[in-house]
Amino acid sequence: MSTNKSIISHFFSGTIFIGFARVSTIVLGLVSVMLATRYLTTEAYGAYVLVMLFSSFLAQFISFGLGLVIPRYLASSEDELYKTTLINTVFHFRIIVVFVAGLLIAVFRPLIAGFLDSALLTDILTATPLVFLFVSFSQLFESILRGRFEFRAIGVIEFISEVFELVLLILLVVVYRMGFWGLIMAKAATRAIWIVLAYRAIHFKHRWELDAPLLKELLKFGFPLQMQFIFDFAFSKLDTLIVGSLLGARGVAFYDIARKIPDSLMQLYSVFISVYFPLSANVYATEKREKTDYVLNNSIRLVAFLAAFAALIIAFFGKNIIVLLFSEEYLAVYWVLVLLMIGLVVDMVEELLGYSLVAIGEPDKPLYINIMKAAISLVGNLAILPVLGYVGAALVYIFGNLVALPANVFFLRKKGISPDLGASFKLFIIFGLLFSSFLLWNPDSVPVALFLAFLYFPLNLLLSVITLRDASILFGEVATLWAKLRDKLPGRQKAQ
Repeated sequence: MSTNKSIISHFFSGTIFIGFARVSTIVLGLVSVMLATRYLTTEAYGAYVLVMLFSSFLAQFISFGLGLVIPRYLASSEDELYKTTLINTVFHFRIIVVFVAGLLIAVFRPLIAGFLDSALLTDILTATPLVFLFVSFSQLFESILRGRFEFRAIGVIEFISEVFELVLLILLVVVYRMGFWGLIMAKAATRAIWIVLAYRAIHFKHRWELDAPLLKELLKFGFPLQMQFIFDFAFSKLDTLIVGSLLGARGVAFYDIARKIPDSLMQLYSVFISVYFPLSANVYATEKREKTDYVLNNSIRLVAFLAAFAALIIAFFGKNIIVLLFSEEYLAVYWVLVLLMIGLVVDMVEELLGYSLVAIGEPDKPLYINIMKAAISLVGNLAILPVLGYVGAALVYIFGNLVALPANVFFLRKKGISPDLGASFKLFIIFGLLFSSFLLWNPDSVPVALFLAFLYFPLNLLLSVITLRDASILFGEVATLWAKLRDKLPGRQKAQ
């Protein structure tokens, strides 16, 4: 029991430090989107979305899976000299790869242009390499900080960067009306600040070294993770590219608005994963099966419970949220948003299982699963999106993740890990019951929506999705964390 409690404490404190800043990041990010959708045309905003999509894909593509390999190797070693060598090796390797990627982008620019249909095509192709450069190094440094368990530093850096980005966006987009390029410059400058602050927070001794055998080992472990990312991207982002090819940048803008809240919640979820992954790898290496089951199944229960509640809130108040955050022009994507939120619940559980496979040393298994998901996305979106539009893309998203769940469970059980999805099935029953009641009763009544939202909690207690013991543990961890923070206050320290 004491070991379990220490695991919970480590988990809770890690997620709190990054989570607080990530929530601030999401809120500030949504404020930025509010401003962008009001001061930019849908064409310009859609072009910005495409730039971020392309640059993020390129940054992940040239990482060769090191985004997950680095935290795993750093977290599994206590040798500081080894860690320094590893960090220097991946840093210099990233410089080489980014330089080569930049040359390839310049060479194949005319070919890339043939796949896009936008009045801002030249601007998109010019801005993408610039944003890609900063995104690539910021992702590298974040993975190093996660491997060193510097969760507090990540949280502080994210908060500072997002505040800086919002200030720049107001200045460049609202005041000087620079439109598309105002957004791009704000994003690039923010990533540059992220890189500088993260580099200082890592505290490693820079040496001009590149350990070839170590790099070979990292790349060998990372190769299936890299392939996994490519197919995962095909599953999660291919719909946006098909929307862009069929409906242009304006269509991308509408679909991005529908995805904005689910994607923001996935950003918050990445906080949980950034703590879960190295901790799970460490628990499996030291405690093996029993404690790994404990961490995994309680994580599934927590993630599904919170995600389903978020989906319910969006289903009840989605129209109000769209008008408040964006504008009435985007109300047409309400049902797409609801379906994407349902898919998000499944996606979070499926992703948790996939990360668990990597944590226990099975990086190739998520690759097979993502190949299957990518095939579903490609065939499904090409067949359904032209007929059902955005709704078809959301349905393909749900179906792909549902198919992947049993595959993840199968591979985990082969390694002696027993994931329990019973709580997730109960949550979908609760969601269906409450949402159908909402639609049949009075979908325009706020009091009805609030009452049904409140019923979510007693229904979860009734079906044992959550227990009173969970609440007791949560309150205990909050009290412990508050006591630690209170003891660090200047007044308390002087009194002591």
